[in-house]
Amino acid sequence: MTVSDGSMPLGSLACIGECMLEISQTDRQASGHHSMTASIGYGGDTLNTAIYASRLGIETYFFTALGSDHYSDWLLDAWQQEGVQTSYVLRDKERLPGLYAIELDEDGERTFHYWRKESAASRYLTLAGEETLYQQLRQMDVIYLSGISLGILDEAQKNSLVSLIARLHADGKTIAFDGNYRPRNWLSQSQAQQYMSKIMPYVTWYLPTLDDEAMLFGTQTIHDVQTHYAPYLALSLKELVIKDGECGCYVCTSKEPSFPTHVAIPEKVKPKDTTAAGDSFNAGYLAARMGGTPPKEAALAGHRLAAQVIQCKGAIISIDAMPK
Repeated sequence: MTVSDGSMPLGSLACIGECMLEISQTDRQASGHHSMTASIGYGGDTLNTAIYASRLGIETYFFTALGSDHYSDWLLDAWQQEGVQTSYVLRDKERLPGLYAIELDEDGERTFHYWRKESAASRYLTLAGEETLYQQLRQMDVIYLSGISLGILDEAQKNSLVSLIARLHADGKTIAFDGNYRPRNWLSQSQAQQYMSKIMPYVTWYLPTLDDEAMLFGTQTIHDVQTHYAPYLALSLKELVIKDGECGCYVCTSKEPSFPTHVAIPEKVKPKDTTAAGDSFNAGYLAARMGGTPPKEAALAGHRLAAQVIQCKGAIISIDAMPK
């Protein structure tokens, strides 16, 4: 697929990762004993991107594992209703989906609490098998994954996933990646750095967040990040899109590696919940690029979608709230 040609039809997108059940607070009541009510939803970084990409008209497949329980049945049905293709979702009879809870402060910033170490998704590569997964993924045009996709796996599966991505890259597939560094998913910062260095030579579009890069590599400025990834821009990396919250993003391409383009947010909004802000931006960007939209305009599409998402609670907003 030639992603730079707007006349080409949209291709298929494979998203690899996890989805967890989401507990979000709906009300807190003052009483003799503190109590609260909550609702159950679902979310996960690559799953969030998959749903939004599907809503934007992309043929999207999700690659993960669920349990054999009723919650897993509900998740599978919900994704199918969103148009996400689930034919490659595996079912594990011994494990359940992961779980996370969200706490929000008055500014919409969130704190997460996770129960995911024994989830079905954390052994997806073992269940699928590298060769089988390779044969499935090589039918796709764009393969999207994140640092969380890697981080939740054990060492053997991590290496298997990197090997798989290398093979797909050699086949000419477009590899999209968001570092999405979460320290609790890794044994150490150095382990995360090690796997970043392993996978980056095969990445076509890299979509990091400035804050995550600062935690992982100490790169405090856009220039620092650009300098860090300059060697990859001279190799297989075609586009580096650095997300910087309310400051917008910076797009750097292999054609002009020394000249990042600042793409401001079209209209600033007050967030209610910043959950999935980066995931939805990635979906908007990927969908636009797969339709042949140039990088700068694709970044604007990412901003527009993310702006809608952060004005609603939860990772997945209603279809009615999607940008028109």
